[in-house]
Amino acid sequence: MGAPVSWWRHAFAVEDSRPLEPTPRQRQIADHLCREICRRRMQTPAHLFLESVRPMNYLGAQVLHFFEPFIALITDAEGYREFALFLEHRGAIDFLSRRLEEIEAAGDPACRDDRVVDDTHGGADGTSKHGS
Repeated sequence: MGAPVSWWRHAFAVEDSRPLEPTPRQRQIADHLCREICRRRMQTPAHLFLESVRPMNYLGAQVLHFFEPFIALITDAEGYREFALFLEHRGAIDFLSRRLEEIEAAGDPACRDDRVVDDTHGGADGTSKHGS
């Protein structure tokens, strides 16, 4: 009688709410993902997406595991697997959101806006950078 009761006690257990501490490889993958999001200036849509899928992050990780054989044909299978394992943890979404904010706040070069401004109408002194 003791064995079924102990099983039932843990049947619906969830992880504690401590912050997730990813492995060094998982941290590297998450940082790369966050920097790519910054490079594409997609921080706001990424935050919105992360918050909207927060309740289903474990299910999303299982979907990633399902597609792993196909994805392994075109990309780094080990990194993909590590990312899927990372997403299985409750704190993964919080970690990604925090890292996005940290990278953006730190002024990471990936997040800088280096677009060229076209000053064809001239500056405040009436001169133009284009020699006219």
